Amino acid sequence: MKSDILPNPVNNLTTHYGTTMILAVKNRDDFSSGPMAFIPNNLGERNWQVVTSGSTLTNLDFLRSQGVDVNYYQNNGYKFITFFLWLLRPAARGSISFNPSTKSPILKLGYFEEETDRNEIVSGLRYLRDVYFHMKKQINSPEDTLVIYPNESVFDNNNYDELLQAAKIGVSSTDHYCSTISYSTLLNKDFSLKTHPRIHVV
Repeated sequence: MKSDILPNPVNNLTTHYGTTMILAVKNRDDFSSGPMAFIPNNLGERNWQVVTSGSTLTNLDFLRSQGVDVNYYQNNGYKFITFFLWLLRPAARGSISFNPSTKSPILKLGYFEEETDRNEIVSGLRYLRDVYFHMKKQINSPEDTLVIYPNESVFDNNNYDELLQAAKIGVSSTDHYCSTISYSTLLNKDFSLKTHPRIHVV
């Protein structure tokens, strides 16, 4: 699912993208990166990958750009946990072209252009919302676990359009860009390059 090679090399750039939820927490150990889960829907299909990271990998500049007083949380003993949620089957299809005047690539990813992606990402953000409220129920001091992105009011309202807007602002993508060209165009059956058969792709 994470290496979805499609046969058509035109406008077929694919990558796994989604959104983020960031918590400020007290009385928990910090970490660099943590559990990864593939979350099934009610049909047993795996639609999302969720990865967590601690303070060292939390994008503090992003939080500041959203008006979060990072210094306040740091000075009051909070640590950060970021939840990354990525679609396993994104419908978005992008392309790579080349600008000859600037001699640079033009990358179009097509994020959020497909309704199925928008619906799945909002559904995923609602899943993270449930995770957040569940975490708050497990502790004696609710102020020890605070959602700082999206704003808690967005979670309280649980409105589709607000959640989608938050997802777009907090967009996150992983690597695994693929599908710009099929394997057989470049590689022999033994994965050697057709132009340089002593070089193999591993």
